[in-house]
Amino acid sequence: TYYLIYLDEMIAKGLLKTIATSVGYLLDQTDVKKDITPLFEIKLELCEPDLIFKPSLDVKINNNFHDICDGILDDIYKMAGLVPRIFQKDGEDGDESYLVVINEHAELKKLKAEFTKRVEDATDKANQKLQSYLTYAYLWTESRKDFMYFFINYSRQLTEEEIMQLEDDEKSIKKQSPSLDQFREHIDQYEAIFEQAKEIEYSKIFNKWLRLDISPFRFTLLNCIKRWSYGFKKYLLEHVTDSLNELNNFIEKADEGLMVSVQEGDYASLINVMQILQTVKEKQATTDTMFEPLKDIIELVKKYGVIIPEESIVQLTELPERWANTKRLSVSAKQQVAPLQGIEVGRMKERIEEYERNQKVFRSK
Repeated sequence: TYYLIYLDEMIAKGLLKTIATSVGYLLDQTDVKKDITPLFEIKLELCEPDLIFKPSLDVKINNNFHDICDGILDDIYKMAGLVPRIFQKDGEDGDESYLVVINEHAELKKLKAEFTKRVEDATDKANQKLQSYLTYAYLWTESRKDFMYFFINYSRQLTEEEIMQLEDDEKSIKKQSPSLDQFREHIDQYEAIFEQAKEIEYSKIFNKWLRLDISPFRFTLLNCIKRWSYGFKKYLLEHVTDSLNELNNFIEKADEGLMVSVQEGDYASLINVMQILQTVKEKQATTDTMFEPLKDIIELVKKYGVIIPEESIVQLTELPERWANTKRLSVSAKQQVAPLQGIEVGRMKERIEEYERNQKVFRSK
């Protein structure tokens, strides 16, 4: 019996030393007073609308970082659970292991508590770091679509009261298109935010042993900021290309229609030419002044590295002369159809007079 007790104590001491060595290693590698390198790493990621750690630092989430650290301690302690007791006291379970002895050791409890305290201290600092990045939260929580809608239609963001007014009456707030300077102001604002966000470090080390990999969040945030600024650039670029394409298509159809020789009695062709002439007249005021603003827009977006389609550059060069030619064609066509219009007006008067005569006859009958 004494021999078994002796062996039991010797094995318990050996296991205690083994476990203490492993726990001691964790404490050595998390001691801020020593020259150590990071032992653990967690990542900071943006999963809209939340900014999260992987593994999580939230104790309410399964398999969080605290659970992982506790799991490492548990695995170390479980070494003692693999060895059956050599000597069992009266009344003890025959399947009892040395884990009971290890769990009751006061010094080991202190070492375990110290490691847990260090984990909590480092993770608290990581959480504080996360809070500092929430100043950018509006970039991924606000709707870019809604922001652009109000900016394009009202040149500003509306208050909640104004939005409620619009729901009752769409005309309650006067629409106003934004100026190019306002576009520039917003683009510059987001470009400045982008430059500021570029200063975010790729990683941060807490208490010398816990590395926070910030690069996933940094990459996503920079992309998010670029999407905001690109929304304004894209709108301007599409405005240029759509305006030029629309004018180009109209000029092609108008030139084709205006060069048709209208014969007397060809009422359909006459009406078609008159419609084109009316449209040219309506477009003249806006089209005559559209080219310089489009050039200004192109110069602005080029400053921000936006690639302008070659077709749009060619159109912007050629369309002013083509538009001038269309206006000359409209003058010639107007002179050509003027006599035909007079003839048709005369015929219409005759038809009206004939209708009046028939009406009088019908009334008399």
